[in-house]
Amino acid sequence: MNQPQSLNSRFLVLTALLQIANELDACGNAYFTELTFKQWYFMLVVTHLFEKPPTLRAAADALGTSHQNAKQIAVKLQEKNYLKIEKDKSDSRSLRLISTRKYQIASRQWLEKDREFALTIFKDVSLEELTTLYTACAKIEKNLKALQADK
Repeated sequence: MNQPQSLNSRFLVLTALLQIANELDACGNAYFTELTFKQWYFMLVVTHLFEKPPTLRAAADALGTSHQNAKQIAVKLQEKNYLKIEKDKSDSRSLRLISTRKYQIASRQWLEKDREFALTIFKDVSLEELTTLYTACAKIEKNLKALQADK
């Protein structure tokens, strides 16, 4: 398939991305019963992208969301006892996000379900197509960051 060249093609891809994002959120919410899809993603980022428990700011940046939105999700997760929000020992202005034992146990139980969810979404998508999609997404993300920096 050739890369879409016209502006119209780019708008079609943009609308497809938005539709997929909405459908992914709805499917994820239906699939994961303990957490919302955004909460599941939040915990995935907090527990797998950092060597040590991240600050709220670092998690928000990694998620591509605002500090306020990240804090709202973190507070909900803390209410469910999946996450602890603690002041950083070296910088009391920063908040550290620490997964709880409850989350660690639950995430091991969810591992197969998480795997099944990803395999179902990418069923019939070849490794080559996944690589191309990942490359395109990385370029789009870079462009979005540049757009945000210009504001």
